Amino acid sequence: MTGQRRDALADGFVADLLTDWVPDAIGAVDAIRALRETPAPPATPVATDEITVQMARRSERLAIIDVMLRARLHWLVDEALTDHLPAPGVFSYRSGHSGYHTGYWQRAARLRELSSDQRYPLVLYADVHHFSASVSLETLLRQPWMTSVLAAELSAINVVAGHCCLRGHLWANRLCGTVLEPLDAALEQAVGSRWVRWSDDIHVFVTDDDEAQRVRQLIAEELSNQGLRLSDAKTGVGPATWPLAGPARNVAGRPAEVWRAGVEHNDMRALRFALPRLGPLGDPVALRDLLAVTAAHPYLLPRAISYLDHFAETTEGVEIFHQWLERELVEPWPLARLLALAIRHPALLSALPEHTVRAAAYSDVAGVRALAWRAAFEQGRVTPAPTARLSSWMRDNGWLNACGTDLPSVKSLL
Repeated sequence: MTGQRRDALADGFVADLLTDWVPDAIGAVDAIRALRETPAPPATPVATDEITVQMARRSERLAIIDVMLRARLHWLVDEALTDHLPAPGVFSYRSGHSGYHTGYWQRAARLRELSSDQRYPLVLYADVHHFSASVSLETLLRQPWMTSVLAAELSAINVVAGHCCLRGHLWANRLCGTVLEPLDAALEQAVGSRWVRWSDDIHVFVTDDDEAQRVRQLIAEELSNQGLRLSDAKTGVGPATWPLAGPARNVAGRPAEVWRAGVEHNDMRALRFALPRLGPLGDPVALRDLLAVTAAHPYLLPRAISYLDHFAETTEGVEIFHQWLERELVEPWPLARLLALAIRHPALLSALPEHTVRAAAYSDVAGVRALAWRAAFEQGRVTPAPTARLSSWMRDNGWLNACGTDLPSVKSLL
C-alpha cells in the first residue's frame, strides 16, 4: 500500500469516527498513526460492549468495539475490496476514504433528478429489515473477495456479538453493501438506471402500480437469496415527489435562519443541518434553545455538544453543560459525550462532579471507563488503573507530545 493511499485511508477513518457511539479517550491518535505508518494495524483481542443509543425515533441496543480493532477492520476491508466498485446507483460509502457528505448530497441530487421525470410518476421505496444485524457471516464468507485474515476477525466478532457487521462503521457499511450487489444488477436489468441505493435504503421510480409491485417482488426475491427480507414498515409506494420531502429534501440556507425555522416547526432535519454549520461565531438564539431542543430530541445531543464545544469556556456554555448534567444523563451514551467535552475544556473539567466521574469509572462500557480515567487523570485525582493502551499513551508522554491532538473528539455525524 502506497503512502498516499495509507494517508487517504487514515483520513477516511478520521471521518468514520464521526459516527462513533463513544468518543475515544485519547482521540484515537494511536489508531490513526497505525493506519498511516504500518503494514496493517496490529491484531487486538476481539471483545464487544453493548450500549443503548438514542436514535431519531427510538433507542437501540448496539455492539461497540475498541478503536484499534475498528482501525484494523477499516484496513482489512479496504484491502479486500481494493478493486471492488459499486454500481453507479449506489451512493453510500464506495471506498475506505469516500466522504459521507459527498455521497449524501449526490444521492439527493439524483433523487431530485428522477423525481422530475414525468414518465415515472411513482416511486417504490424499500428498506431491508434490520439490515446490518441480518447480514450473516456465512453470506460474507462466500464472497469471492473475502480474505482469510478478514474472515477470522469477522468470525471472532460474530461469536461475541451475535452478528459481524456493526452499525455505524464504514467498513461494515461497505461489507453489507456488497451483499446487495446481485439486487443492484437485477434492478439495472429490470428498470435501467431508475433506481438509487444508500446502504439498504432503495428508491425505484416506476410507471404505475403494476410495475411497482413487480419490482417489489423482484427485490423480495433477491433479498431472500441472501437470507434477508423487506421491512414492511419502511417499504411502500408513493408519488415520485415523495423523496423531495424526505431524503432529497433541500434544507440549505443560512444556518441561523434554518435553525430558527427548525425550532419553530419542530423540524429535526433542519436542526441537524444547522447545528454543525452555525460555526465558531455561533448564534445566541441557538445557545438559548439548546437545552429545550435536546430535551425534545435527545438524538441531537452529540451535535449539540459538538456545537457547544465552541462556547464551552463561556458563562453560557458552562451553564448549559451543568444543566445537561443535572438532567442525570448517566447512561453511557450521553455520559460519554459529556465527559469528552469536559476533558477538552478546563472550565468544565474543574467543575465536573466527582460522583459523575466515579459513575463512569464503574460503567459496563470500556470506552466510558477510559474517558472517566482520562478525566480523573487530568483533574489530578486518584484513578482506577488505566487500560494497557492508555498506559502506553502515558508511558510515551502522550499528553506532552501530541499538542492537543490526543483530546477526545466531540465532532459528530450522529
